[in-house]
Amino acid sequence: MAKELKGNAIIGQGGGPTSVINRSLSGFVDRFIHYSDSNFKGIVYGALNGSRGMRDWNVIALNDIDKYSWKRIRRTPGAFLGSTRDKPDEEYCARIFENFKKNNVRYFFYIGGNDSADTAEIIRKMSVREQYEVLVFHIAKTVDNDLVKGDHMPGFPSAAKHLIYTIADLISDAASLPGIIVVESMGRDAGYLTASGALINDVISGVKIDPLVYVPEVRIELDTIAEHALERYGNQGIAVVVYSEGIKNNEGKRHKDLLEKLEKDPRGQVRLSASPVLISELQRRIKEKGDVRIIPHMMGYPQRADARTISEVDKHESYHLGAFAVKLALEDNISSGSVGIEAIRDPYQESYVRFELADVAQKARTLDPKFLYNGRINVLEYRNYLRPLLGSLDHENEINPRLLKHS
Repeated sequence: MAKELKGNAIIGQGGGPTSVINRSLSGFVDRFIHYSDSNFKGIVYGALNGSRGMRDWNVIALNDIDKYSWKRIRRTPGAFLGSTRDKPDEEYCARIFENFKKNNVRYFFYIGGNDSADTAEIIRKMSVREQYEVLVFHIAKTVDNDLVKGDHMPGFPSAAKHLIYTIADLISDAASLPGIIVVESMGRDAGYLTASGALINDVISGVKIDPLVYVPEVRIELDTIAEHALERYGNQGIAVVVYSEGIKNNEGKRHKDLLEKLEKDPRGQVRLSASPVLISELQRRIKEKGDVRIIPHMMGYPQRADARTISEVDKHESYHLGAFAVKLALEDNISSGSVGIEAIRDPYQESYVRFELADVAQKARTLDPKFLYNGRINVLEYRNYLRPLLGSLDHENEINPRLLKHS
C-alpha cells in the first residue's frame, strides 16, 4: 500500500445533480470506508451543499451512515449531500482551506463539472503554496456531457435515455391526435443531450420518424424552425422538433436571452431551464404559419432526476468512477487529478482515467463536428457513439402507420 496521510477526508457534490451522482458518492464511500484495505482511521466528512458547506463547515460524518442506507442512497436521484451553484474564487477557497487545516482534512474529493474542477484546482494550488498537504480529486459529472476530457460523463447517458423514451411516448400521443411535437431539452452550449433525440427510431416500431433536431452549435432562426416543422407535418402527418434551450440565432445570440431578461444563478449564468418563454414563442410562430395542434413539452429537470430510466452502463460507470478516485489517493499515491471515463467501441469497453485538474477546470467542449452534417445530426455517427452508453432499450412503442401519411 502507498504512503498514507494521517488525517480526515471530505467530499462534496457541486452543480446540477444527476440521476446517478449518488452512485459516484456511494462508490467513493464503499472504497474509502466499507471495503478499503487501507488503515485509514480518520473521519470522512460529507459537505452539505458542496463548496458552501466546506466554507461554512456545515458537514456530516459519512462514517456514521450504515451500509443499508447507502443501498438506498445510491438509487436516489439528486445530490444526497446537497449541491450549490456558487463559483468559488481565491477568497472563498481560502476560507475552505482554513477549515481544512482546522479539521485536519488531508483528502478532498469533489463530484461535479468544470466549475467544481476549478474549485479543486484552486485548493490544490493553495496546498502547494502553504505546504499543507491535501490530496485533491475531482470526479466527473454532467448531463451536458461537456467536459473537455473523457469520452462521456456520468449522468449524460441516463438523461439521454430519458429524453428518448419521453419523445417516444409523445409520438404515440401525436399519432392518436395528429400534431407537431415541440420538445425543449437541456443544453446551454453543447448539443450532446439534445442530439439524443435523433435516435428516436430505436424505440418505436411501425413507422419511421425523421425528427428535426436543433443544437446550440448550429445557428437557426425561429421562423425557419416553424417552417421546417410545418413542412414535415405536411409530409408525415406528424412532426417532431427537438431543440436545445441554448439555441442561437444567425447572429450567434441566444434566443432566450433576446426574448426575456432571465434570472441568473450565483455563477452569473441565466437559468435557461426555468423559463418557458422560448417554447411559447416557437409555438406561437408555428400557429401563425399554420393551423395545427401543438404538443409542447419542456424536458426540464426530470431529464436529470428520473430514476426509472437510468442506463445500466451509467449506473455501473458512475459507481466505479467514485471508487477509482479513492484508489488513486489511497493505493496509488497520486496527489491530485480529475477522474473520468474513456471508452472504445465494437465491442464497448470503458476505462477509468486520471487527467490533470488544470486541463479540465473551467473548460467546456461543444458537440464534436463529426456528429453534424450540413447542420443536421449525423445519425449514423451519433448512434455509434451513444447507443452503447444507453444500455437496454426495452421500452418500444408500436405506432399504427395507418394513422400517419408518408412522403
